[in-house]
Amino acid sequence: MHPRKKRALGRLKGGGYIGKVAVMGLLERNTPEKKSRIRTAVVPNARKHHLHEQIAKHVEDGTTVYTDAEVVSRASTTSTR
Repeated sequence: MHPRKKRALGRLKGGGYIGKVAVMGLLERNTPEKKSRIRTAVVPNARKHHLHEQIAKHVEDGTTVYTDAEVVSRASTTSTR
C-alpha cells in the first residue's frame, strides 16, 4: 500500500498486532499411505499456552515437530528449527 494511502487511513506508523487475528497452522506431511493434510485454527494469541493446546489436540507424542519458534517445543516431541 502506498504511504499516502496508509497515512490517510492512519496506519503509517506502528502497525503491530492491533486488529489482527492470530492463526496457527499444522501440516501433516504425506506418506506413501496418506496425502498431506493441513489443520488451521484461530487462537486468542501466539502465547505458548494457546499453541500447546492445539499441539496437544492434534499431534501425537513422539512426533517430530518442525517450527520457526522455540515457544512450541514440548518435552514429548522433538523440536527442530
